[in-house]
Amino acid sequence: MNFNEAYENIGVIVHLTQDQAVPPHALNILHPYWDQFERYYFDKEFDEVDPSVIYESYIPDNLNPWEYYQWVWDDTRKNARQWKDPQTGELYWVESKDAPPLGKDATYGPHGSYSGGKDHFGKYECTQNIYGENECRFVPKSPQIRRSNLLYLLLLL
Repeated sequence: MNFNEAYENIGVIVHLTQDQAVPPHALNILHPYWDQFERYYFDKEFDEVDPSVIYESYIPDNLNPWEYYQWVWDDTRKNARQWKDPQTGELYWVESKDAPPLGKDATYGPHGSYSGGKDHFGKYECTQNIYGENECRFVPKSPQIRRSNLLYLLLLL
């Protein structure tokens, strides 16, 4: 009947499951605390996510709670194999050639990498303010990837 500990443990499990919607986590890529995929979430992005795009048939409805973790992980790994930088055509993230097959735990498996050896998910976008000065901010090159994976976070809330 230790409710504080129970809620803390639930939070840990939810956090670990959410992490599997982040390609550097799902592909076991060594990365800085704030890599470009994780770095730029704003409250407004949650407003831009449309949960109606989740098709009932896309996410299996027969999963036990602990199976959802592996499903999110595998789905992120599969999708990362086709997510490419629109400017260069390079994959953003590369899974290790020795990665375990889908459906298997890869937590301690070989490390993936950023394509080309660097994190290139973001770019600078500049606009002129009313004074004619450039105001630049760092934005994702493929915001749709982040929005699609935000859906997993919403499903866990």
